[in-house]
Amino acid sequence: MKTENFIEMRNVWFSYRRNGEAVNGISFNVKKGEIFGFLGPNGAGKTTTIRLISTIFKPDKGDLNVFGLDSTRNGLEIRKNIGVVLQRESYEYNMSVFSNMWVYGVMRGIKAEELKKRIKYLLRKLNLWNKKSHKMSDLSQGQRRRVQIARELLHIPKLLILDEPTIGLDPIGKRWLLDYFKKLAKSGTTIFYTTHILNEAEYLCDRIAIINHGKIVKIGRSEDLKRSIEKKKFFEVEVNSNQDKLVEILKSYNIRIESRNGKAIAISSNNIDDVISALNKFKSSAHNSIERISSRHVSLEDMFIELLGDEHE
Repeated sequence: MKTENFIEMRNVWFSYRRNGEAVNGISFNVKKGEIFGFLGPNGAGKTTTIRLISTIFKPDKGDLNVFGLDSTRNGLEIRKNIGVVLQRESYEYNMSVFSNMWVYGVMRGIKAEELKKRIKYLLRKLNLWNKKSHKMSDLSQGQRRRVQIARELLHIPKLLILDEPTIGLDPIGKRWLLDYFKKLAKSGTTIFYTTHILNEAEYLCDRIAIINHGKIVKIGRSEDLKRSIEKKKFFEVEVNSNQDKLVEILKSYNIRIESRNGKAIAISSNNIDDVISALNKFKSSAHNSIERISSRHVSLEDMFIELLGDEHE
């Protein structure tokens, strides 16, 4: 049986002169019930793509279908069936949590009795029922974020678009919310997910697309994307002194410095012999010592930096 695609983009071009937003011939599809990650650096085209999918923008060229409907001709019907949680906060600060939910539900055309049930259900699910009478201004950033998400679920959307939804959440709240998104997807909600937190995408998403300069540069499952740089070896080296000297030697062997954190230096190289030679040269120079060296598995962040990191150096 053929899998239903909820989003189909085929060679879509769009340019918004006012602020330079653009996508340049992007193509991808999102399947029904999938959690689809959409990653990229600032200004890459993520927000533009969200605005295209939610029919705020219309493509200059190419085909964009959502739920099998043409986005240029069926914008209202598409918007009825999507929920969008953007980075910016959008609610009435001086109204209570319940009132914010109620007003939004009425605007969505949900009848009173059904709306009461849905508000109670969602606030309980998102651990906010005890905050229902609190003003939004009295909530923490993480709690306000959860209200935004609950509000967009009131009309039971087929497609939920989430733009950095875990901003302001502590690690426990963040993991709880990610697991909740997984449950939503299993119940049939399709999720389009953007984030700068790559371990979130690795934990959550079924497939991931990476966009840069308005173009899709990689797309696939997290494991497949990481496998694309599998030939590289990743290490962490820890020294107590002369760290700058070690970095200088490593660079002379064309070994990539991934990050520096205290005494630890994360490095990568295609050639293990170069790593050994560089470390031996460091140890023989002024009797330097290496406290620890360890290898590690490739992460999605490694792949992302390998693909796009040179632009920021």
